[in-house]
Amino acid sequence: MIRTVLIDDHRVVTEGLRRLLSETGSFEVVATFSDGQTFLSSLHELSPALIIIDIEMAGLDGLEVIRRVRSRQSEAIIVVMSMHEEEGFIAAARKAGANGCFPKSKDPGQLASWLLELISHPEAMPMKVLREKSPLLSRQEQLILRYVADGKTSQEIADALFISPLTVKTHRQNLFRKLNASNSAALVRIALDQGLI
Repeated sequence: MIRTVLIDDHRVVTEGLRRLLSETGSFEVVATFSDGQTFLSSLHELSPALIIIDIEMAGLDGLEVIRRVRSRQSEAIIVVMSMHEEEGFIAAARKAGANGCFPKSKDPGQLASWLLELISHPEAMPMKVLREKSPLLSRQEQLILRYVADGKTSQEIADALFISPLTVKTHRQNLFRKLNASNSAALVRIALDQGLI
């Protein structure tokens, strides 16, 4: 059983999560908290293996709580649950020390299996985010994205897909714009974070 702590100032959220996780038989919710400060005072005593936390809370926000948990050398897996899905928000959570982000807009039925995968491979990537493959990416863009991740040049991609290098360049520019990336390295990192490749 994975010792789990839930932190959210909406009781309906913590109770719903408690019930959902407990029913799987894999998670033991040892405590729930409505604020970060109270949780931090109990961190050592609880020794959770998994912390699921909201960001927007009264008093200490979730990012500050995560930073303080990490400053105490805690090796707990920390997952952010929030309505925010913007890359800037995800980058801030990553920088604070979170291992994953599960947007509240996603199907909660996916949560348990996603958490188990994350806990089994926490080192697989610095920040695992549950995101659907973006409908903004066309099939061609998804193909080109995979080639970019493999380090292929525009000419090599053009040859592989039987299209012109100019078309590849246009698709690259669209990918940079859609994923808010400034270069190929950032594009690949963001795509990995979003589960696009």
